[in-house]
Amino acid sequence: MLDAAEQSQLKALIQIFIVEKYWEGCGGLELNDEIQVTISAQACILLLGLPHEFYRNVSTILVYPSTVIPRSEN
Repeated sequence: MLDAAEQSQLKALIQIFIVEKYWEGCGGLELNDEIQVTISAQACILLLGLPHEFYRNVSTILVYPSTVIPRSEN
């Protein structure tokens, strides 16, 4: 649904995002390009047309092979 200019901008944002972040597969997950591009696209589509700093405060992307439910501190 993006026009050509938006698609081009999104592709550029994805490439920068992938390179600037440290990626870590957790729980035995081996990361591949498809996983990184999918996650990056979801993050970067939120930046289209907005001033941004590529999630400056996020340095590491942790990717788990399934849903993670944090432990309760009770």
